[in-house]
Amino acid sequence: MLVNVAIVEDSQDDSNKLNDFLRLYENENGIQFKISKFYDAFSFLEQYTPTFDIIFMDIELGKENGIEIARKMREKDQDVLLIFETNIAKFALKGYEVEAMDYMLKPITYPMLCLRLNKAIEYLKKTMVGGEINIELPNGLRRILVSKLMYIEAQKHNLIFHTTSGNIEARGSIKNVEKDLPKGKFAKCNNGTIVNLSMIQGVVKSECLIGGDSLQIARTRKKAFQDAFMDYLMNNRGA
Repeated sequence: MLVNVAIVEDSQDDSNKLNDFLRLYENENGIQFKISKFYDAFSFLEQYTPTFDIIFMDIELGKENGIEIARKMREKDQDVLLIFETNIAKFALKGYEVEAMDYMLKPITYPMLCLRLNKAIEYLKKTMVGGEINIELPNGLRRILVSKLMYIEAQKHNLIFHTTSGNIEARGSIKNVEKDLPKGKFAKCNNGTIVNLSMIQGVVKSECLIGGDSLQIARTRKKAFQDAFMDYLMNNRGA
């Protein structure tokens, strides 16, 4: 399992210590971490794209307030797991305003980190069922968890990814994105729409109900789409 991690910490010693603990956890648990380090809030926000799974962030980033930095980060990414580090316990309570998963009181110890990582990894294993796809946006790469993707809609030369967290628009073609989707989990209901079969709320005549939307099922695709949906239901009973 590959986990993309960011360390946002203005103390190089604390950053290196956390990095070493992550490498130790990696060796003991068979997890692979891709680690990116940021030593100031500006470089973190300027380069930020929603590709991280876990962010470790110091609440006191020099003159910057980590809570406010996280608030701006949340405007770009609602899904990443956020774990704060702090010298003062009362600051950690503010973390819940930006949906932090947890916090660690400095000085950080390895057992302390393991407790938070065990919880985070279990959560990621559940939410990353089906994997993820990456799409290219003008401001960089964007990750979408398959488990949160409802359907993909083509509009001229653009694609709209309808997710449980909102819509994301990108350049591209249905044909190119279709090959990156897990087999048996998606099906076309018409030439311009690919549906996540696990998200379907119902099929009524020539319409597929999903996420509060009603999608037209093309006559030429109706049998194949219904067969794909039935196969999915049969193969995932009790899942």
